[in-house]
Amino acid sequence: TEGNYAITSLVVTMGGKTVTTSGNDIVDINTGKIKIEKVTDDVNIKITTKKLEIQYTSIAVSTSSSSSNTSSLEANTQHRGTTLYINIIATLEGNKCTVVLKADNSKTVPYAVTGNGKYTFIVRGTYNGKTIEEEKEVIDNQISFLSNMFEILKNHFVQYYHQYDDLEQVNHELSFEKNQLFFVEKKSGTPYLLSDLESNAFNKERLTAVKKLLLQLQQDTFPRDEKHFRKFSNNQRITKYFNVYELKDYQTRLLFTYVGPHKIAVIMAFCKKTDNSVSILNTVSNRMIECSNKIMELKEWILNDEIPENYLKKQEALGRQLTK
Repeated sequence: TEGNYAITSLVVTMGGKTVTTSGNDIVDINTGKIKIEKVTDDVNIKITTKKLEIQYTSIAVSTSSSSSNTSSLEANTQHRGTTLYINIIATLEGNKCTVVLKADNSKTVPYAVTGNGKYTFIVRGTYNGKTIEEEKEVIDNQISFLSNMFEILKNHFVQYYHQYDDLEQVNHELSFEKNQLFFVEKKSGTPYLLSDLESNAFNKERLTAVKKLLLQLQQDTFPRDEKHFRKFSNNQRITKYFNVYELKDYQTRLLFTYVGPHKIAVIMAFCKKTDNSVSILNTVSNRMIECSNKIMELKEWILNDEIPENYLKKQEALGRQLTK
């Protein structure tokens, strides 16, 4: 058979009797070859074929290097430098296919990558002695664009970083110039802060304390002593891309970071009794993983003076609501 077809049934009869490979007679289902040395009666040939198609169990891109991995990460969820693995699992009529990189057939799957890109693989399978192959293109877009842009943005922000992300200068250079507050949003569009304040931990007294801290932050009048203000942590999970600061009013805490000159992103509010809580550190670490892309996006908007008007109006209205 020609093309991607295979013979699934080959029945040859002569005078009503089945002819098989025997002696000099040949009936080969794999090659389709038929040879009858001595024809003594009418010959009937019945052939059944089927199209061969490679079936894909999984095409996955994840941090797993297992050849059996079938789970993929969502787009724009991984930081720059993360090693990801492309894995392809395919079969041809139940037989496992081989997969190699088109550009280098010595490379198989799982195939390690560290950046977004388009990769082409050769998938090859064999059935009943017939081999077919096809190209399969995989687009890796799990590395966050904003994460990839970080170094570029940081170069643009050199002056800003020196002026605003240095704790000593934040401590001593009080401008008392009004700051513009931005409330970091979830993917759903709901600000994280609003969700935080719905917690049972925030009674009336603590909600009043949050309002006080927001006003101090907005007016740049918060005390710079260790009792009221500090860099939250030097842990790399927290400070991977930017410094995070903490305002304190007894047990009520507010986390923020600078996203531009006199522009502040409010990240989180929580309550805690001590400054050394492992559970709070883990909670903040998870929050930073969730919202770092949003903060980087906001920095880029500010850098290019491209803050969407509807977003700005929404943020300003929320700021008035939370500080009134």
